[in-house]
Amino acid sequence: MMMMMMMVMMMMIMMMLLLMMMMVMMMMMMMMMMKSRRMRKRIRMMLLLLMMMMMMMMMTMMMMMMMMMMMMMMMMMMMMLMLMLMLMLMMMLMMMMMMMMMMMMMMVMVMMMMMMMKSRRMRKRIRMMLLLLLMMMMMMTMMMMMMMMMMMMMMMMMMMIMMMMMMMMMMMMMMMMMMMMMMMMLLLLLLLLLLLLLMMMMMMMMMMMMMMMMMMMMMMMMMMMMMMMMMMMMMMI
Repeated sequence: MMMMMMMVMMMMIMMMLLLMMMMVMMMMMMMMMMKSRRMRKRIRMMLLLLMMMMMMMMMTMMMMMMMMMMMMMMMMMMMMLMLMLMLMLMMMLMMMMMMMMMMMMMMVMVMMMMMMMKSRRMRKRIRMMLLLLLMMMMMMTMMMMMMMMMMMMMMMMMMMIMMMMMMMMMMMMMMMMMMMMMMMMLLLLLLLLLLLLLMMMMMMMMMMMMMMMMMMMMMMMMMMMMMMMMMMMMMMI
């Protein structure tokens, strides 16, 4: 519940921040348009105030994030680690997407501004801004890619852990059976044990099969590549 509340709060704060950003942009534009100095001064003051507010908001956001992280950690200690991590990654990805969207918006705005501008110097400046934005977007995409990769890795890890758990369980069962057998020599137990062994074998076989399949696929790919290369060579010749 706490987490949910925090999420909602954070969302609210984000919205506010977005609004403030817009305001700042608008003010900047106004300042550019203004002729009189007094007005400019006033707008500057307002801008400063806005910036301060934004800073404050950011701070609160950070605090909330910290809290959330702490909670996450606690939860992790209680339950499964990977799932939580995955969730966090998902959240990050979402954030990144949001940022990307924002950047797009900014780019559009800047373009518009460029259209409006008469003087060359200003145009140059705006162009620089655009370039910067583009760079940022590139970075974001890279980060997103990385996160995706991480998520994939985590998935794999989870699978592995599951498999391990299964194996462990099997082993435990077997041990138990052994113990039982020690206690009382029964054919039934023997049968059970055999069954378990069979299951284990099956598991192993499955794993092996998977591996084999992978290998086969790889081999096929390689063969294809080789064939292509040969064809190319032939063509060349």
